[in-house]
Amino acid sequence: MQSIGIVLMTLGALPTLLSVLMGPQYAGRTYMSLLWIFLVGGAIFLWHEQKASHLEKASVLLVHTIFVTVIKTMGYLAALLSVLYVLIAVAMGTFATSWWIPPTVFFLYGVLLYWSATGDEDLSGTFQSSPLHPVVKHVHHAKKPVKKSGMGFFGLIRKKA
Repeated sequence: MQSIGIVLMTLGALPTLLSVLMGPQYAGRTYMSLLWIFLVGGAIFLWHEQKASHLEKASVLLVHTIFVTVIKTMGYLAALLSVLYVLIAVAMGTFATSWWIPPTVFFLYGVLLYWSATGDEDLSGTFQSSPLHPVVKHVHHAKKPVKKSGMGFFGLIRKKA
């Protein structure tokens, strides 16, 4: 649900930002609609963040790891694709008016996503470590004499000298 909140915030923020920076100007009702989409997404994100903070840390660890990995990957891809767009536009020599604004906005958005998903998670105390094999206490018994057989390696019979 936090991912849905982030998607809604993105759908509300990016068109508004692109419109303000490069046009076309939207009607006031359109900006208000985009603001509502952003606000609902933020409320969903914060509500579920609050609900997740009350759960046991071990219960949310896997879901949190997947969530952070997806957000980092989306940020990395947004930044990478915007850089590729700029490189291809320069190589093709096709420059429209304000051509650099969308890739710059998406690059900054990707860096923001990637940066917001990185952090030092203190996972100590989440799980208790235990040995892989149970500890077996060895009881020392008196050694019994071992009989030597006439068998050698691989079950071959050894010749006596």
